[in-house]
Amino acid sequence: MRSSSLSGVFVCLVFLLLIMGACSSSTKEPADPLVAEGKRLFDKNCTSCHSIKPNLTITGPSLYGLASRAGERMAGLDAREYLYLSITAPGDFLVEGFANLMKADFAEKLSADEINSVIAYLMTLE
Repeated sequence: MRSSSLSGVFVCLVFLLLIMGACSSSTKEPADPLVAEGKRLFDKNCTSCHSIKPNLTITGPSLYGLASRAGERMAGLDAREYLYLSITAPGDFLVEGFANLMKADFAEKLSADEINSVIAYLMTLE
């Protein structure tokens, strides 16, 4: 009986450690200050509509793996150019199956440096 109790405790501890590890990695602040600022701005302005988890659609498409796809979305644009234009003129770059619901005023709301920091953060979403 004692060994089964210890096994149960061990299983619970392992489970808790796995949960804690998953939580800490998702909330960990990026080391690069530019990326950290971009994450802060993304959390403030974008997470109500965009998830960074695979296959999780809120209102807009999930941005999971965005850095890997962005450079292939529009001929003639690299990933950073595509992301910049997607933020500043979102109606021009709709993902199939999604309506034009994104706010179109980010170019006025955010400075060029802030938009660049958001792009730096988005480029980490591989």
